[in-house]
Amino acid sequence: MARVHREQRVWTLVEVRGGPTGWAAAEEVWARHSWNYRDEGTLGTDLTSELSADPTSKVFRVEVRTPGALSRAENEAEWLVMGLARTHVIEMYPRKQAALDRDREVLARWRVHTTEHRPTRPDLELSSRRER
Repeated sequence: MARVHREQRVWTLVEVRGGPTGWAAAEEVWARHSWNYRDEGTLGTDLTSELSADPTSKVFRVEVRTPGALSRAENEAEWLVMGLARTHVIEMYPRKQAALDRDREVLARWRVHTTEHRPTRPDLELSSRRER
């Protein structure tokens, strides 16, 4: 039986520093990996309005494709971007990741458990240790 290879898609907000040469190098690397990307502008605008403005930095929204499980996809996307940055000597930093296709069967990391659905047990009479 053939094994099905599943790919997860994760939107990653990536900050690229280094001016136009760094931006072009990052776009070329993403194109080689067939990752879709969109220029979100310089720091201090739109999605990055809380961050300080820097004319040599730009923010891109990159669709990173990661193999494996969805529960690990966001971390894997960050690791892939950092690996590309090290390999190609580009100063880029992943800032935020969000999985695109949420699996309805993957549970959230926290859940509230109750016992209200269980029938109530009658109180047991207290007895001496010897009788138990």
